[in-house]
Amino acid sequence: MSRTACCCGFSMIVVLGLGCTQPPTEPQETARLRVVNTSPDSPPIDGCFNDGASIFPSVGGQARGTTYADVSPGDHAIRFVADGADCTSAEIVGDMFSLSMDSDSTYLLFNVFDEIEGLLLEDDNSLPPSGMVRFRFIHADPAGQPVDIHSADGSQLADDLQFKDVTEYVVMDAGDVILQIRSSAGDAIIKTFASFVAGDGQVITFYFLDVENDNADSSLLITRDVE
Repeated sequence: MSRTACCCGFSMIVVLGLGCTQPPTEPQETARLRVVNTSPDSPPIDGCFNDGASIFPSVGGQARGTTYADVSPGDHAIRFVADGADCTSAEIVGDMFSLSMDSDSTYLLFNVFDEIEGLLLEDDNSLPPSGMVRFRFIHADPAGQPVDIHSADGSQLADDLQFKDVTEYVVMDAGDVILQIRSSAGDAIIKTFASFVAGDGQVITFYFLDVENDNADSSLLITRDVE
């Protein structure tokens, strides 16, 4: 598939330790849930859970995500309302889902605010093999073209990643990591991100917020899901 080639560039990386934890050593009596808001123009909004308790406040804007909250397994409802509003206020977006015992999940908000949507993701926070890390990639740029994700040595990590796509986890050696966004044909380097260190045993999710703007400091969101 032919795509317009862009010049190589470097972009700063936003790193958030959202929900950082050690992998559980025993089965949990609860499920765990967090919220990540990748909507590019979303103001802060509150996430109201089940009976109206706001357990995910002010998600959006500069504070894009929360830590994991312990919740009971089973069926749940989540409603997002204006920041600081009562949980009975008009709903911006909402959803119903079921969570399994001993599970970690991310409720992902994406798209422009006028069309904001939600998606429940199952998180694999189990311990990777010794000396390895586990990565996942999410295309969260509503205006972004389909892209491939490569490491700086040319190894392809994700193919033809389109808006709203979430990859399976990829296991790699721990250490210095440099990511490149390339055209979906794989031949034009759109952006090269600065090097960062992925530590032994970590689980990391990459959210591509702006796949083409080389000057955007927040074009990549990283959550270190397990430190």
